[in-house]
Amino acid sequence: MSQRESGYQRKPLDQYETPPWVTRVLIPHLPEFIGKIWEPACGSGKMAECYFYYGQAIESTDTAEH
Repeated sequence: MSQRESGYQRKPLDQYETPPWVTRVLIPHLPEFIGKIWEPACGSGKMAECYFYYGQAIESTDTAEH
């Protein structure tokens, strides 16, 4: 894969998190799910917090230290 200069400075640990509002907007449109969701590369866990708020069982993991 080739790389090109975007003009933006790269974030430490490549931490490009999904904003919480995106997850909140998405959740009502998902089909009902019974079980546990796994969120790998969760960063600070912003998506997991939204799922937990809506009562979904979730396990979040990340290998980067924060």
